[in-house]
Amino acid sequence: TMSEGKGDPYWVRRSKVFMEHEPEDGLTNLKEAIKNYATVWSIFAALLMTVSFSLLPVSPDDFFEDNDADFAFKMTYGYIGLLLVATILSFLAVLIGTFRYTYFDGIPAPMIMDGVRACKMPGSQLLVYP
Repeated sequence: TMSEGKGDPYWVRRSKVFMEHEPEDGLTNLKEAIKNYATVWSIFAALLMTVSFSLLPVSPDDFFEDNDADFAFKMTYGYIGLLLVATILSFLAVLIGTFRYTYFDGIPAPMIMDGVRACKMPGSQLLVYP
């Protein structure tokens, strides 16, 4: 078995709570909780991604009103660039959430802690919070 310090520290800590309070079903419920977290973060990231995509169609005129044309041009490209970064991060969060769900879904509940300790993928929340 792997050492206690490896893997996702959040789920290593949470596993102790599950096993303490649910000695018989702790591993099964832990597996479901991990999959539910992956699902929720993927849905949240997908919503952020759609919002980012919907805000992309802008033109320099949208920032022009009382600003000079060069400033409006720079603002437009800065705005689009930041939205593209947010969209890309959200897409990666959806992808990682899907990978994590699939990974943990394929592990039998009695082996879930081995899977948690072996998992090197970050959680989707790391790409959603920035």
